[in-house]
Amino acid sequence: MDIHFSQREYAARKRAVLRAMQSRDLDGLLMFRQESMYYLTGLHTFGYCFFQCIYLRADGRTVLLSIRSINQSIRSIASAS
Repeated sequence: MDIHFSQREYAARKRAVLRAMQSRDLDGLLMFRQESMYYLTGLHTFGYCFFQCIYLRADGRTVLLSIRSINQSIRSIASAS
């Protein structure tokens, strides 16, 4: 997947979102809409066809949740028990 803007732009957008989160005293932000995920990351994804969610933590770390990652987690838990 190609990012549709520079790393500098990505960092600026992320900083802006993190500042908005901090002003609202939020520990994290869940993004389900493709438009929100695209705004933050610049990535076109298959989110309209498959479940995806991005979690942005207050420390700036992002986590992509997708049906694939959820299925892998379920398999890991099932095989551990």
